[in-house]
Amino acid sequence: MNVLIDTNIINPLEDAGRELDKRLAEIKRLSSALSIVFRTHPDQKHDIERDGDDVRKKIMLSRIEQYSPIPNPPQWSKADLDDMSLLPASDNDRVDNALLCAVYRNAVHLLLTEDKAIHRKAIHLGIQDRVYYIDAFLVYLRDRLTPQSATQPPLGIRSGYLHQFNLKNRFFDSLRTGYHGFDDWFLRRARENRECWY
Repeated sequence: MNVLIDTNIINPLEDAGRELDKRLAEIKRLSSALSIVFRTHPDQKHDIERDGDDVRKKIMLSRIEQYSPIPNPPQWSKADLDDMSLLPASDNDRVDNALLCAVYRNAVHLLLTEDKAIHRKAIHLGIQDRVYYIDAFLVYLRDRLTPQSATQPPLGIRSGYLHQFNLKNRFFDSLRTGYHGFDDWFLRRARENRECWY
């Protein structure tokens, strides 16, 4: 899943000069477990370049490079902007519109932002269900992980992880015989912290 993150999320996430918001730390951890890719929009660099603090600007421009940009992002035409009443009044509006266009035209699954103006525009465009505040995105992530971890093993069975078991144990010999490539499968899944019952 591709999630576009607004500059107002990148700034606190990447600012090593201040304590990291616990919600953002949890978002990074849960997103990693769900193989979510955080994306940026190329126009966000312009957003950062407008920062009057040269030191912070240099740091943020270097840190945004760790995120994959949306390849060939879609753009609104002037007619689109007119029809949708989205004509930008400022550079900030233009960048906000670019982010919303990426969601509207399905270049990403979701947009994560704390910008209330973007949320208002998302409602206007009918894509509010794909534009999230931090707290709502955390709920979304937790819900996606809950079904797997909420399942309880039957009586007498324990829950654990594949990496707890020695693959060379003779117990696995019959599985190796009946399932070509079993060892490779086991090792791949163990490295993913796959849960199991035993």
